[in-house]
Amino acid sequence: MSNVLYLVPAPIGEKSAINPAVKNIIHTTSVYIVEELRTTRRYIKSIIPEKDINLCTFREFNEHNCNESIEDIRTIFKNGQDAALISEAGIPCVADPGWQVVRMAHSCGMKVVPVSGPSSIFMALMASGLQGQRFMFHGYLPVKKDERLKYIRDIEQKINRDNATQIFIETPYRNNSVFEDLVNNLNPSLILSVSAGLDTEEAFIKTMSVKEWKTQKPELHKVPAVFVVGR
Repeated sequence: MSNVLYLVPAPIGEKSAINPAVKNIIHTTSVYIVEELRTTRRYIKSIIPEKDINLCTFREFNEHNCNESIEDIRTIFKNGQDAALISEAGIPCVADPGWQVVRMAHSCGMKVVPVSGPSSIFMALMASGLQGQRFMFHGYLPVKKDERLKYIRDIEQKINRDNATQIFIETPYRNNSVFEDLVNNLNPSLILSVSAGLDTEEAFIKTMSVKEWKTQKPELHKVPAVFVVGR
């Protein structure tokens, strides 16, 4: 029987519920491919305090080391052990490089098992009041301002052409500047929904026209946020 790669979600806030299947996977698995070692070890101990994580195998796989780590991970997969891929927050492989690990698992003949859990992207779409029949997730916007403004104009064109809701995220310390770029450059009649700090006691979710947002500026600095734009 093929060994298994489990795609394990992590909480996005203190209110995130833990899927019972996650606890069982953590209990029975000892090989972990993780985005950040320290926070994952803390997460595992919070689920199963008695687990001796010193007996487990951990491999970091993130945007900084993915090119160097992928062959090491291939070797682990070839050894025939089950493994768990754990994102830093939310579900794996969405807005992180974990998809490369999953592709590697398929090429090694492993069974891939996704486990349901919190996703800030889908939570924001659900709460936006914008249609979810047709949507596009862009990940992060360009860092340079001129490139970001061009991208924002392209987003508006996609809305006009495809009537599809547009979703993106940003590095938290750039949220405020991105918000300013949106309200100053999008058509005032478009709808902008902002969801910040999801699954926390301080969660903020609000949907208004771009024109209405011009008079109400939320404080989003260093708070994980999702932006949803549409008609």
